[in-house]
Amino acid sequence: MAEIKYQYAYDESKNLVSIKDITKENRNQHQYICIGCGSPLLPRAIGSQYRRPHFYHKELVDCSGETYLHKLAKKLIKEKFENSEKFEISYPITRTCQNTNCQLRNDKCEDKNQVCKYDLKQYYDTCTEEAEINGFIADLLLTNSKSTNLAPVLIEVCVTHACEEEKRNSGLKIIEIKVKNEEDINALLNMEVWEETHECRYGEKEVIGPLEFIAFKRTLKEPMEIGIARYVFGKFENQQNGYITFVNCRIAHNKVRKDSLCELNLSGNYQFQNDYHSLFHSLLIWMYKHYNVRRCLICKFYYATMYEEHPICRLSNGHGKPKFPEMAEAERCRSFHINDNLYKLDKLDFVEVKNPPINRGNDFYVIVAGSSSFSNYELLKEKCDYYLSAKMNTNNVVILSGTSRNTKEMIKRYCIEKGIVSEQFEADRHIYGKDAYRICSAKMIEKANAVIAFWDGRSTYTKMLVDMAKEIHIKTAVVPFKAEKMIDYSEYYEEKEGVSKVASGTPRRSNLGFQLALFEF
Repeated sequence: MAEIKYQYAYDESKNLVSIKDITKENRNQHQYICIGCGSPLLPRAIGSQYRRPHFYHKELVDCSGETYLHKLAKKLIKEKFENSEKFEISYPITRTCQNTNCQLRNDKCEDKNQVCKYDLKQYYDTCTEEAEINGFIADLLLTNSKSTNLAPVLIEVCVTHACEEEKRNSGLKIIEIKVKNEEDINALLNMEVWEETHECRYGEKEVIGPLEFIAFKRTLKEPMEIGIARYVFGKFENQQNGYITFVNCRIAHNKVRKDSLCELNLSGNYQFQNDYHSLFHSLLIWMYKHYNVRRCLICKFYYATMYEEHPICRLSNGHGKPKFPEMAEAERCRSFHINDNLYKLDKLDFVEVKNPPINRGNDFYVIVAGSSSFSNYELLKEKCDYYLSAKMNTNNVVILSGTSRNTKEMIKRYCIEKGIVSEQFEADRHIYGKDAYRICSAKMIEKANAVIAFWDGRSTYTKMLVDMAKEIHIKTAVVPFKAEKMIDYSEYYEEKEGVSKVASGTPRRSNLGFQLALFEF
């Protein structure tokens, strides 16, 4: 370990001195003593351009580099603790819901990727070297001089010998520090936060960094609220197969709509591990078995071949059936026949919800729309809170969401946090072609009481939605934002005769002068 000797020494007053503090002018002003063995040291290579400055033993002695590093680390860590306003540590914990008997409990009720962060200076004001605790000697012992009930923390420095098993298993809180050289010690001192790092190996997390926190509390039980997938079915013109929303688990035992025929919690850990399309097959099979609901999606005559982009009705040729039927067409179709291959899908953990909706007054439907470049959840939360907080106290707020993937995910998160529900609308380009987005927007507008739109100044479809709301005088708030990256909107509109047109055929107005009054709901 000669390469690491010696960057530090004691002076004659037992003060710690770094070789960096020694100059040619002051090198003879003090006497220097080895931290490890207590023998005299001399500074060497001060001001040299070719050699690293260091202390060396005045006489040849048997000095252990391990002892030197061990004592040095203890001294410097103690100084850091005593002279710092903060001494922060962090380590991973598992956050789990305290309601262990909940029927809706699933994997989401436990989050293993949480990080716990503490400032030890808020709890401990004393750092003692070589202190005794429960029959063990701690390298450094952190205690609270005003409270003897607070469990102490041991700091153990490991150079070559790890903390013994008896001490590790004692139940005492221990911070074990692994150091190999002076650079390791300096790196620890420069850390703003002492963080325990891990690597997943063979399905298990292993500590890979220099810090390990032993016997620290790793599980935090507290009230948690998660999103439960909810299938809602009714005589809805816009969602003839029903739709899936997410509800806060604290209201998961109540329906979300007064006009629904049936509502199902998708409990257990299934959720969406299968594809979305197969999930609707399963849901409609359940509805057929329990409510005799018939939909084209589960009919044996409704299918697609490898040459078709969209399922069609096989009876459309020669039998007078529509090629692309609306799903509720099956209710009136005498040719409906359940697909026997799908019938076996009713094996999922669906739980019917029968309690009436929580009475919050009349339904208030608000469209929350965003340009495809919109991804700022904090902005969405801020503005939705501003416009909707009062309504949430007096009405049953339902958020209508459209086709933007980013916005839909943010709405889902917001609804779960607030304990409200969303209703999703989809643009079916297979049936409506270029008019799909306009028709989808029109269906939402027809139902909406208000609109909150996040617009980047370019998105044609967000602008189209806002224009439609403005025409029929729906309360509308337009929230401008700057996109993090430019989005290519060329796929959404076509150029003809020098005039930019929306894919639906609606002339694209200039964005200049696009002004909307803001309304508070």
